[in-house]
Amino acid sequence: MTAYGDTSPLRGAGQASDGDIIAWFGVMGQQLAPQFAPDRTYQAVPALAQAVGPAARAYGINSDLLAAQICKESAAGQSAIFRAKWNPSGLGAVNDNPSGAAIDFKSGDARWGQGIAAGVHATVAHLLSYLDGRDSKLWGDDPRATAIPTDRLGTVRVLRDLDGRWAVPGVGYGAGIAALANQLVAYAREHGGLGMAELWYPNAKRSTTPYQNVGSDFGRSFPSTVPDVVMHHTAGSYQSAINYFAAPGRGSSGTSAHFVISRSGEVTQIVPLGNIAWHAGSWDENVRSIGIEHEQSQINGQWQDWPDALLNASAALLTWLKGQMPHFSVYPHSQFTSTGCPGDLPIQEILKRMGGATVPAAKPAVRVDPATGKKLIGGMRSYYELLESKLGPDETLLLVGRPLTDEFVDTDGVTRQVFERQVWEWRKGSRPQQFDILGLRLGDDWLKAHPRK
Repeated sequence: MTAYGDTSPLRGAGQASDGDIIAWFGVMGQQLAPQFAPDRTYQAVPALAQAVGPAARAYGINSDLLAAQICKESAAGQSAIFRAKWNPSGLGAVNDNPSGAAIDFKSGDARWGQGIAAGVHATVAHLLSYLDGRDSKLWGDDPRATAIPTDRLGTVRVLRDLDGRWAVPGVGYGAGIAALANQLVAYAREHGGLGMAELWYPNAKRSTTPYQNVGSDFGRSFPSTVPDVVMHHTAGSYQSAINYFAAPGRGSSGTSAHFVISRSGEVTQIVPLGNIAWHAGSWDENVRSIGIEHEQSQINGQWQDWPDALLNASAALLTWLKGQMPHFSVYPHSQFTSTGCPGDLPIQEILKRMGGATVPAAKPAVRVDPATGKKLIGGMRSYYELLESKLGPDETLLLVGRPLTDEFVDTDGVTRQVFERQVWEWRKGSRPQQFDILGLRLGDDWLKAHPRK
């Protein structure tokens, strides 16, 4: 468990789960209502706590610290300002007129939106103004951006930087947030809601990414519904991969992974194991798996070999995972989509180094059609088998037919495969929940070749 202090950075991953934050807000609200609620009576506000985690993760803010700050500012949703205006962090409040000047998210504003979630979003936007200045991606969503003195924009990195900036005079403001965040983490540990030791690898550094989903939103419950580990290699350096995953703005084509391992054996965890990383090229597989990236880059056009430090670090991580999820299989990324990843990563050698732990063998990566002898691999195979699971094998044969070719890279650079009744192509990021497989528009193509008068 990582303890927070006034030098804790505002960016990064939190330790408490969304469920822990919701439960903790309820406990804190009951403690604080007699002092801060206008009627001295507790009122549950689950929508406030529910909005914190997703808003924090979307923009790389530590969710524990955001929860603690909002708890501090709103008395866990019991304060008069929050009750009256759904303003979770006192945005706009001034010392001589705190309630009257505070921004009203209850009545709503065309610029900032209406509702509790809008207030949390605005809080994150205001934090980003201090963190990134006018370069903030949410500059236009911060209702108080122009009220920040120019010399304070982009000057905040750690909690104590908020002293005298967010709060004036604000002595000890950041330390107060750290203390509340520690209470949140201790609550999570005591009540076992998070299982933090099982969700974060203790030998890893931590980063974050906007390209992840809360597992419970999609039926993921680690470890019971997570039977797979998918192995990848990076296409560049360890740090560049971490930076790439952390950078927002890639939309639906964004990618991420749970872990990145360096050639020197350093490990960074980006997504907690209970959440879904975007790594497999298949939404169904993302939901049920953990993704591990291994650093691989070129020197003078030549791919490097795989050093012992990296292989040992990967084996140590798998050994630890084996203690968390006793039954799992290890697959190459190419099992689930049309890709060359993970190249020649020696997966079997990594498994041999697992310190006596054993992993069930992965299913064969290639399916050969018994009638045509053609192969189904990667995303083509996964999508074909998805159709079989939904329609049945006979209906899939009627709809799609047997493969008439292996998958191939066409003259336009697109990977395609021809079936008896359809032609499929793989276009990365086009249909994440269908393995990025698209069917060609054969009718359009036929009419272009045979124009009708």
